[in-house]
Amino acid sequence: MAEQSDFYSTREAARRLGVSLRSIQVWVESGRLPAWKTDGGHRRIPRTAVEMLAMEQDQARAASSRPPTIILIDDDPYMLDLYQRVISARLPAVRLEVAQNGFEGLLMIGKVNPDLIVLDLMMPGMDGFRLIHALGRIPHYCEIGTVVMTGLTDEEISAHGGLPAAVTVLRKPQGVLALPETIELLLKLPAGQEAAAA
Repeated sequence: MAEQSDFYSTREAARRLGVSLRSIQVWVESGRLPAWKTDGGHRRIPRTAVEMLAMEQDQARAASSRPPTIILIDDDPYMLDLYQRVISARLPAVRLEVAQNGFEGLLMIGKVNPDLIVLDLMMPGMDGFRLIHALGRIPHYCEIGTVVMTGLTDEEISAHGGLPAAVTVLRKPQGVLALPETIELLLKLPAGQEAAAA
């Protein structure tokens, strides 16, 4: 028979998870937390289930406190430098990583797990079209926000097979100035984040 220490009461679980007693009751009723009742009608929750939920909460808090990460992919060093300057001036809290071609960018995406990708379409080797197509075949990565910086017309983009509807297209060079605001909108960054981070 399991020891009493293997289980939390609802009150102990609430204290451990930093939530109200009512939240614990709702989680038990909805099945989020498994529980059984004693002969006296008191709920008991397996300690392992509570600790696992506590660990998930800690991970979620760590993820939410992590600064948004953006990967910039362009074979032109001047453009990479320009993107970094423009973004950092308005969004200093954002973490920027750079890659100089599509293949390097693809490897970095797997390593860094970014919140957003900003890339050029015309690059040697793996260009932006192929990179976006490759990401579209991977369930998790196809959901990452993507901003394309290009000088191509809509007709030229269509001639290359087009782009997914979710991809945001900004035109070079004017679109560079719109990049920070576009990032704010896509990442849903709170207004004044740049001031808070300064």
